[in-house]
Amino acid sequence: VTGTQNLGQTVIWRRDTAGQFTNTTLDDEAVQSQANGVSIINTPSGIIIVVCGKCQLPNGDWHSCLWKISAAGIERTDLGTLAGANSEAMALFNRENVAGFYVVGNADRPNGRTLAAAWVVGLTGNGGLDWFVRALPTPPGSESSAVYIAPANGGVWRVSGMVEESNGRRSASIWINQGEI
Repeated sequence: VTGTQNLGQTVIWRRDTAGQFTNTTLDDEAVQSQANGVSIINTPSGIIIVVCGKCQLPNGDWHSCLWKISAAGIERTDLGTLAGANSEAMALFNRENVAGFYVVGNADRPNGRTLAAAWVVGLTGNGGLDWFVRALPTPPGSESSAVYIAPANGGVWRVSGMVEESNGRRSASIWINQGEI
């Protein structure tokens, strides 16, 4: 279970061996952040919990990020944007047969236009993260946001969200792709 405490700190609550919930703060008091999704992967070096969301930078911008929680501690990785100011990771799931994740959300372009975005994230051999981001197809002049990604089935993954036309009309949308982005 993830959430935000009163100071904007992102926390994850876990059940301990006695069945009680305990919390782990993912960021210190100087950082505002928000968690939106969580996934667990069993790796050769142990279980890793990955949380996606956003964290505020010192300049006030918000960037999508991942928190990786392992026996070695908690590590936050800034996933960046589409060359604009802000982004937010909304959901993630484990990639099939690969130590990594698909992450979806939205990110700004340099002109301020917000587009649905997908990050493909892989765990490196030394336990770090390697990733790339792509904008999901959006009609010209529209903005979009992805909020959910379904587990891949045979290499086909499905993303849901919305597209907002320049006149303000919003429509539910899905993106379907086969293989990598």
